[in-house]
Amino acid sequence: MSASQSAIYVSKEELLKKAEELYKSGYDHVISISAVDYPERNEIELVVHVSSYTRKDISPKILEIRTKLDRSSPRVNSLTKVWRSAEFQEREAHEMFGIFFEGHSDLKYLLLDPEEFRFKYPLRKDFKVIVEDIMLKK
Repeated sequence: MSASQSAIYVSKEELLKKAEELYKSGYDHVISISAVDYPERNEIELVVHVSSYTRKDISPKILEIRTKLDRSSPRVNSLTKVWRSAEFQEREAHEMFGIFFEGHSDLKYLLLDPEEFRFKYPLRKDFKVIVEDIMLKK
């Protein structure tokens, strides 16, 4: 991490309260939401990056919030109550990692066919691609 970026670790129970505190201190938007899959530890680590459009003096410029979730049932409170900019990014994390954001108003899939990918999460490490016909020479 650079001097303009830091990370904090919070429990899933503390995440929403910490988000509200950060919003009040000037972190007014979510830059990105992703996750890291740790199947050997039965964990998914939610990774949220926040910053500020309005406060040029805020430090660090980018703050990373990390939260460990149970991989077998990854559930956490939605951040959309605090940051509207989390809406589409939570949907993508739900679709790609299977994280359920409680309180999110619309977790429908953005990119994948919901029937074909029901309970299949392409960014988890145990996801298997059966056939990939890209650039195959015959």
